[in-house]
Amino acid sequence: MWHAHEVKAASRVLGGDLESLVKLKRKLGSQFLGGVVLYTGTRAYSYESDLHVLPVDRLWRPRSS
Repeated sequence: MWHAHEVKAASRVLGGDLESLVKLKRKLGSQFLGGVVLYTGTRAYSYESDLHVLPVDRLWRPRSS
């Protein structure tokens, strides 16, 4: 089983920025557990069901209620 992480020094992540993770996901098939892109923006969202984009500061910032 595999998972992948990528870090971007950008405030936006566009679909093309996720191309390498999408290719890896397709190549590994059911062995791919999920991928996360950390970036300098402020919004967290899912690109696909198992590919997620998160602000890098979520690593140390408590989750707000």
